[in-house]
Amino acid sequence: MIVIDPITVTEARLKSSTAPEPAVDELVFNPATNYSKFAEAILSATHRVYENQIGGVNADSPDLSPAPSPVRWLDKRPTNKWAMFDGRVASQTKLAAGPLTVNVETGYCNAVAALGLVGDQLQVTVRQGLGGPVLDTRTISLQGRIVYDWWQWLYSPLVQIASASIVDLPLRSNAHIEVSITGAGPVACGALIFGRAQELAPSEFGASSELLSTARITEDAWGEPSVQPGINRRDISSSFYVPHEQMPRVEAVMAPLLGKPCVYLIDSDPRFGWAGTFGVATSLSSVIEMETETLCRLQVKGFL
Repeated sequence: MIVIDPITVTEARLKSSTAPEPAVDELVFNPATNYSKFAEAILSATHRVYENQIGGVNADSPDLSPAPSPVRWLDKRPTNKWAMFDGRVASQTKLAAGPLTVNVETGYCNAVAALGLVGDQLQVTVRQGLGGPVLDTRTISLQGRIVYDWWQWLYSPLVQIASASIVDLPLRSNAHIEVSITGAGPVACGALIFGRAQELAPSEFGASSELLSTARITEDAWGEPSVQPGINRRDISSSFYVPHEQMPRVEAVMAPLLGKPCVYLIDSDPRFGWAGTFGVATSLSSVIEMETETLCRLQVKGFL
């Protein structure tokens, strides 16, 4: 089981992005503008989109805290440029045409995880310093098809691979990581996460990964169903054996991470990359099952 503890991507860390701010459909807040009700405006200082609840002219900044009464502006979502760094997979940074490329000063980070992807290819490049020599480059295809025979190989439609992760990048104190998503059409990224990957212990076979829908199904008085579409999330559960003498270290790593959004991977093997999730570890149970080892079970609830 591998955990990636994310760093916070700030303005100082984000060196460049091909996603502009404001985006084409975003307008910067102007205190002199007569806004209609439900009109939206952004603040570059907070990188958030706000929705007007009253209408009219008012010079009060949308991010006032505490908010005036009645509430004039409602904080709706991150701006398009910063959506991929807000800690939620459902809010995507989108471009009508690629590439979507960002350069982040990560420092001591050996892992990157990207979720909610749209595109054909993901490329990760690690440099020593901004514009410095290349230390490593990885390329991951984001297109695939289900293939069990020749007919499927020839005719099955391509499907979108929505997540990818790398956990063995070179560590440098002045590392800059560039991530680029390319494709023939629109490209997007829901969550781009950098951090230090730590392996708690090898997962045992029998680990579970459950893809869940948040869609709501209701029935009217006559039993006619209706479906309100939702967003998928993934919960995982994994067991692993830890030598008794290593348990204090495993608990020391996990104690501050319980309840904190992190990336969890069943294994570093790319074949199991699909089974990982970005979410919160809700429990780490331990059973002293053998003379030399403790059996641990980690439960993770995925985020939207």
